[in-house]
Amino acid sequence: MKKAILMMTFGSPEEISFEGVAEFFTNIRRGVRPQDHEIQTLYDNYVLIGGTPLQRISLEEVEKVQAQLRFNKIVQEMKENDPNLYQILFDFLHKKLSLDELNDFLSLEGEARRAYIDSYQAR
Repeated sequence: MKKAILMMTFGSPEEISFEGVAEFFTNIRRGVRPQDHEIQTLYDNYVLIGGTPLQRISLEEVEKVQAQLRFNKIVQEMKENDPNLYQILFDFLHKKLSLDELNDFLSLEGEARRAYIDSYQAR
């Protein structure tokens, strides 16, 4: 079963231009385009306040959620494919493994690092 996240924004045009405001205004009026002077008034108000950051903020939020989902996928794959490495990460994030211990682990290379991972016990 696939899961989805729906992110929506209401209340601002995608671009602050006469046509951008007209499209937004038409959408909120269920497809009925307002008269040009009504569009102009709303457009002038957006210009007066310097536009709206809502679209930018919403897109930034989408990027953050996408990054978190990518991270979650990596962590899930780690948990399934290398549970001891996942446990090291888990213990560090839950302050059961100190930064010094983590740095010692990260300074290991090759077989020494693999041996540490394989022998690691949850704390």
